[in-house]
Amino acid sequence: MKKARSPHKWPRKRAYASRAYRHRVHQLLGEHKGTLIQGSDDTGGEHVKAVHRREVRTWGTITLRERVHFRQWRRVSGTARKFFGYPYSAERDRQRFSAFLASLTTGATPALRDVACFFADLLDAAQHASPDMSSYMPGYDPHQRSSWLRAFLQDEPGWEPRLRAWTIRVMAGDDPA
Repeated sequence: MKKARSPHKWPRKRAYASRAYRHRVHQLLGEHKGTLIQGSDDTGGEHVKAVHRREVRTWGTITLRERVHFRQWRRVSGTARKFFGYPYSAERDRQRFSAFLASLTTGATPALRDVACFFADLLDAAQHASPDMSSYMPGYDPHQRSSWLRAFLQDEPGWEPRLRAWTIRVMAGDDPA
């Protein structure tokens, strides 16, 4: 059975759960059906195990405003996800991330304000993080992105002032064009 991803599939999900419940009850009672039909009480003390209906989980609905805010948050938090998802490797990531930052920092539109705030937070976290990178594990470090950025900025120290200047310019709303 496939999991329901939209509210339109919830009735089908409930139907599958009910069908499985009915099938299991029929299967367990099948052995004792003859004695139950005859009405005799000579089952010999046999008991049929209880059958529990599987709970169908539904998550409800969200408003359009909540959905839009969630999508915007996910878009911003997913910025540079392909880079931050793996441990920093200078030979693999240095040029590609520099090109990414170069293309990102050419613009200063209001739409980039959230991305600029995201990178400003990363820069502040990278500045206050401990210099020990030996415990860096991609799935377990809560400061994975800032650790990654700190490692990149150690290789490319010229990017830190450029990135800080861009975040300040975009958050202030100054448009160079």
